[in-house]
Amino acid sequence: MAWKSIIKVEFPEKAEWFEEFYAANIDDVDPDFGGAIEFNFRMHQSSTGKQEPIPGLKLVHNKEYKIECKPELNMKPGDIIRFNKNDNSKYTITDIEFIIDSRNKYEYLYTATSWPGKIDDTKIMIVTLK
Repeated sequence: MAWKSIIKVEFPEKAEWFEEFYAANIDDVDPDFGGAIEFNFRMHQSSTGKQEPIPGLKLVHNKEYKIECKPELNMKPGDIIRFNKNDNSKYTITDIEFIIDSRNKYEYLYTATSWPGKIDDTKIMIVTLK
């Protein structure tokens, strides 16, 4: 189970998450977004060792980016991620997957034996953005 200070070291970058909400009234078809919630992330490193640039430093909106973070927030496809508090650096979540890799396998094993109810908190969430 990761502590907040460890998360800040392992996931040094900051971004904002805007959750998509649907109106209770069926006449209001357009979704609305909640307020910004700041979270820590790092860029996803592929199996070949290639790491993508940080979105916002290179604005290419037709390209997919992947970031990694801890599953602290209830992110889902359709939500918005904003980088550098810049409205030109907004991306929509298209996919979410959970992994265990060499960087967190010992944390996962320790939690599985000591805190089995917290095992999902040790996985890494890969968020695909476009």
